[in-house]
Amino acid sequence: MEILSGEYIKRLREEKGISKEEIAEKTKINISIIDEIEKCDNIYDLQPHKQLLAKQILKELGVEIKIKPQTDMVCNISCREDLLEEKSNKLSHILVLLILTALTFIASANINKTQIQTNQVVQTEKPDKIPVSNNTNQEQPEEIIQKIILKADDEVWITADINGEKSIFNIKKDEEKTIYFKEKISFETIGNADKLRIIFGNQEVRFQNKEVVHNVFVDKEGVFYSGYNLLRGIPKI
Repeated sequence: MEILSGEYIKRLREEKGISKEEIAEKTKINISIIDEIEKCDNIYDLQPHKQLLAKQILKELGVEIKIKPQTDMVCNISCREDLLEEKSNKLSHILVLLILTALTFIASANINKTQIQTNQVVQTEKPDKIPVSNNTNQEQPEEIIQKIILKADDEVWITADINGEKSIFNIKKDEEKTIYFKEKISFETIGNADKLRIIFGNQEVRFQNKEVVHNVFVDKEGVFYSGYNLLRGIPKI
């Protein structure tokens, strides 16, 4: 693979008379990340999502390159998932019913066919019957844990903040990953975003024709992007 250095990107930018601030404004990439890319010896040694950001910068400078997917991405989310899933399994049947009820009443309006598509997902699970107890002092769960399912049609790279903890991970082609959260998930960057499906309750969100997406938020109300709840639709532009 041909070596492509950050020094080359910096020199190309300066030759075109474009400042880092202008690149940051046009690409929505943080200046600190632009600095890191311009200082690297070989952009193919960067983390996969930063390789995609470097490709985005080069495209802005009029140069097209291909990024070869890597599979050695650091994934530190699995331990946390196991812990949360274990905790979730211990929740009472009352909590299960509350979660399923909340998911069932999420707005089912389809998003107009622009760059984002929301599809209905058939649910096959049925809530268990809840045992009745006469114990008025029965302890109630202190917190409700929500979940989303991420499915990849091709390899996807993600940087996210889940319950205040930052994670960097990838999802391989045809792989499925379930993420549990208490308050919210902030997806800082999604690489190969048009290959990712986000399933929340009985709805599916997809990003069409979007190779890189920034600042996607998920909480108990839905999936938010550019100020819109994608589960409730966006106005026609």
